Amino acid sequence: MMTDFLVLHLILAFMVGGAWVSSATLIPERYGSALGGLVGGLPAISIVSFLFIGLNQGSTTASQATIVFPLALSFTMSFLLVYAVLSERGFPLAFVGALLVCVGLSTITAYLDLRNLFFSVGVFLSVASVYFYLFKMKMKLPQVAGAHIVYSPVQVAFKALVGGSIVALAVLSSQL
Repeated sequence: MMTDFLVLHLILAFMVGGAWVSSATLIPERYGSALGGLVGGLPAISIVSFLFIGLNQGSTTASQATIVFPLALSFTMSFLLVYAVLSERGFPLAFVGALLVCVGLSTITAYLDLRNLFFSVGVFLSVASVYFYLFKMKMKLPQVAGAHIVYSPVQVAFKALVGGSIVALAVLSSQL
């Protein structure tokens, strides 16, 4: 019976996460970077993951998973900053450099077992403030207008497949 609920929750997580990721990637391409950044910056994928972790593992496990979330969100911001700084040197270097920073910060967090909500929120607020200043004032990144892009159903389905898989994997990994 428990396995049936897990399978149902994984399917629902896959569908909801896939729909969100597909939408969140299509909006900036169609409506521009300002709206896209707002929608893409929402932690909706994590919210869906926490919901299904809570349904499968209970509210205590979901609550514990949320403690490091603000800290992890600051790592995502670090990824974006490093990518933006290195992007002039080409996609491969920018992507790998940003990914290494994000993985490095996550590894340090796991190794030190940083599980303090106040620390996590404090780091997030500090990083968000500094990075927002750097992006807007120092780097002066321009707003990019949307384009009329028509995607085939296969392309939209692929985006949903990738996003749904990530959310379902997060829910499944909470079972381990």
